[in-house]
Amino acid sequence: MSQIQGEKVGEATGRPYLASRLCLRFRSPVIADHRAHPRRRSPCLQRALLTCIVGWLLLVPRLPLAAELVVANPSAPVDALSPTALRAIFSMRLRSWPDGSPVRVFVLPDDAPDHVQFAKQLLSIFPHQLRRAWDRGVYSGTGQAPNRVESEAAMRAAVATTKGAIGYLPREMVDASVRVIEVE
Repeated sequence: MSQIQGEKVGEATGRPYLASRLCLRFRSPVIADHRAHPRRRSPCLQRALLTCIVGWLLLVPRLPLAAELVVANPSAPVDALSPTALRAIFSMRLRSWPDGSPVRVFVLPDDAPDHVQFAKQLLSIFPHQLRRAWDRGVYSGTGQAPNRVESEAAMRAAVATTKGAIGYLPREMVDASVRVIEVE
């Protein structure tokens, strides 16, 4: 076989074909065909990929832990709720606890920062979507709106004294008069 720069000439056919196993251009036995080792990446590509991943991790803001906790009256028959059940309770679609007793929902005003944070972080919906669901039930005659309280202190007092009540409070407002419900 005779060699041409970067090519080999076959003895039988006399036609040139590209070297797939040896990189003859550099005259070294380096693997030239990337398909020969599909799992092997070039160090440059690995470095670029690692740099992109690290940069993304540094730039993406960390999600803060929920500042609002779901609280219930100590007589409430649950210790934990799924996010779906929590959303159903606060959108007034789930009206009774598993033991059959009625759920009494307490919320802050729509424009309260704690209400906005609760709706977005724990319910994964916007406050105006909650308001629309409540209004739809009220105006169609099939449901009712939740009980509205004006402050966190009023929320704690209402949840603590109303049987079957559920609401939400900032971490610093939680005391022994209400029970924290875990969101799984």
